[in-house]
Amino acid sequence: MLFWEGDEVTPKLTNLFELRHQLVHPKPGFGSPGMLAPSDLEMDEQFAMPALAGYLVYVGGAAEVLVRRAYGYDHIDIPGSMLWRGRKALFEYADRQAVLPAPHGPDERTLWQLVGERIDELPTLGIPELSVNRLIEAKRARRAADRQVGSQ
Repeated sequence: MLFWEGDEVTPKLTNLFELRHQLVHPKPGFGSPGMLAPSDLEMDEQFAMPALAGYLVYVGGAAEVLVRRAYGYDHIDIPGSMLWRGRKALFEYADRQAVLPAPHGPDERTLWQLVGERIDELPTLGIPELSVNRLIEAKRARRAADRQVGSQ
């Protein structure tokens, strides 16, 4: 069994699959009632920033598990792993973005920058050929090259 009842991921993925089914195979009475009708608050909640962040995080977590199960522990789905391991940053970002920022407030760091900070936290296991180790090494080399260009 890949996921189990009562874990953090299963309810979110189940809700996401149900939403996908409703969107792809709509039944009469589903969806936005139209431009002049009042908004469907229950439908709107499914597309609010916190809900969207949850969809990203839990699909990323599932991808991390599925890739390792399919290809072995030394293979990591980098975007999925970053989304899962950076979930706290994603949820905080979604909560902040649920409210409009001040008109002349400071710029928010991008979502990918916030999540990207988590890449150094990925397990390395001391195996140089591990895909995450190659990615970390490439990131370090790029930082060094950027510093070298900046110092010239």
